Amino acid sequence: MGKSSKKKPRKNSNYQTPKKAAAAAAEAAAAEEAKQARQQAAKKKPTGSEHKLWLRIIMGVMALLIILSFILLPSMRTSAADDGTVSVTSFDTGNLSSALYEAMDGVDRNNVYRLSVSGGTLNAADYNAITELPNLEYIELAGAQTENGIIPENALPARNQLTYISLPSNTQVISDSAFNNNKVLVKVSMPDCVTKIGKYAFDSCIALTDITIPAGVAELGEGAFRDCQSLAQFTLPAGVTEIPAYCFSKCVFTEFYIGPQVTSIGDGAFSDCHELKDVYIYGDNAPELKGGSVFQNLNVTIHTADDAEGYDSWGNNFVSTAEGFNEEYVPPETQTQAPVYEETEDAPEETVAETESETEETSGESQNNAASEEQSEAAPAESKSTGVSLPVVIVIVVVVAAAAVGVTLAVVKKKK
Repeated sequence: MGKSSKKKPRKNSNYQTPKKAAAAAAEAAAAEEAKQARQQAAKKKPTGSEHKLWLRIIMGVMALLIILSFILLPSMRTSAADDGTVSVTSFDTGNLSSALYEAMDGVDRNNVYRLSVSGGTLNAADYNAITELPNLEYIELAGAQTENGIIPENALPARNQLTYISLPSNTQVISDSAFNNNKVLVKVSMPDCVTKIGKYAFDSCIALTDITIPAGVAELGEGAFRDCQSLAQFTLPAGVTEIPAYCFSKCVFTEFYIGPQVTSIGDGAFSDCHELKDVYIYGDNAPELKGGSVFQNLNVTIHTADDAEGYDSWGNNFVSTAEGFNEEYVPPETQTQAPVYEETEDAPEETVAETESETEETSGESQNNAASEEQSEAAPAESKSTGVSLPVVIVIVVVVAAAAVGVTLAVVKKKK
């Protein structure tokens, strides 16, 4: 028999064995899975618009913080100042700290700006208690006394905010460095009984402009008013016989009067008082200059009487002399300064009455009116509120900022 003529069927070119088909399916599934993974990653990757959105959120939060700092912090300062007056009307010597704590009644010590102390006697520990109130602007001690009539050394130095202080009513001695380096201190009110101002007592009080020295002061310490760069006027009491070294260095006097009782002037007493042009000296004999730099770095004219003697040797001390100052010397009188505290609500009534009486007798009606105007400006605010401390404000700002970010994120998520 011959061979069959029937042909074998041709295999389809797309035909795959089961094994190959399974492999292809697995490969396709893997590719699809990889594709989906890439798509998911692409979704998670922030786009340029999302970057801009986050930038806007951050800028919004920052703007919110700035707005809050302008709104909340000033309001905190105002409310704290309204409640920032503390008055102590009685205390035991050495225990002012406890009396202050009770009078503050929970107020943060950083929020106390005005202090009135009366009805007791202060010692070194009590002055130290006052230093524990860092932001005091006004200190009114005229209703109190100081132990043995002496304000101790370094009593209240380097106060960052202090602009005014009235001294205890029995003050006789202001000890060394008692108020030095109070950079913003403008006015000091002293009682008439002060007789001595110690060394460097007001050194570097660069804003001091208003200080009346009682007529009874007989001694000024070395550098007592050194570097008082705003002090333009000073009446030298009649009892001062010596102007000590560097006493008025760097003050801004344009002229200065020296009474006939002054017998010596210390080295550097007027050094670097660059505004000083004229010094008028009463008396017939020149005071002794203790050192060659009494008038260092100045160009000053010394005005003397026609018959004055002893000024020939002053020519090498940055000065020239001019005769013709023949005025009669009149000793200065103390102008009583009424303390600011007399306007304070808690001030003792009898003390206020006594102060007003003294002011009327010594200064007259016009000075009373001026004092009243000045006191009305500096009188403590009568209204009181609870106040808001700085930590509370910070917490509020943080909470509000966090809430703003949370709300923004929730809105963005909801839109997606």
